[in-house]
Amino acid sequence: MEHHELITKAKEHVALVAPLDSKALSAADFPRVRIREVAMVCFASDERKDQVYVFLDRATGDFVTSFASPFELK
Repeated sequence: MEHHELITKAKEHVALVAPLDSKALSAADFPRVRIREVAMVCFASDERKDQVYVFLDRATGDFVTSFASPFELK
């Protein structure tokens, strides 16, 4: 996808989750936009039902974010 397509898609996702946030927000509230290529690393186990997701900058390996989920993401 081109950068402008990624930005449009990200704005659509923000619009979906915005009503779930305790503070009203909109993508328009954040005018500075940066595109960053990341690698998603998923740790899973046959013994556990949850997974841990770690997102790293694809070029440098710098940490971006992480979270645990009780179910597998598609």
